[in-house]
Amino acid sequence: DIEFAIGKVDPLIRAGSCVVLSVPNENTGTDDLVLLVEVRNKDTPPSEFDRVASLIREALSVQFALETPLIVFAEAKTVMVKTTSGKPKR
Repeated sequence: DIEFAIGKVDPLIRAGSCVVLSVPNENTGTDDLVLLVEVRNKDTPPSEFDRVASLIREALSVQFALETPLIVFAEAKTVMVKTTSGKPKR
């Protein structure tokens, strides 16, 4: 599963706090894969996000033959709502 694999890419990513979304791309007429990823440390320097985004893109390519044009990083517990069982709510 993509979300599980992304959660293991780097310790900066909170396990169980990655959501994969399908977003329509009006230019191509297809859907783009967009990721929302919560991070553990709100004081993470921007260069770390670039590094982790590269790791995520590599994992998507190698494990699933997929690409993403957008990875959104968010501070833990600020934007992602979870179900009572702890899974990200869609």
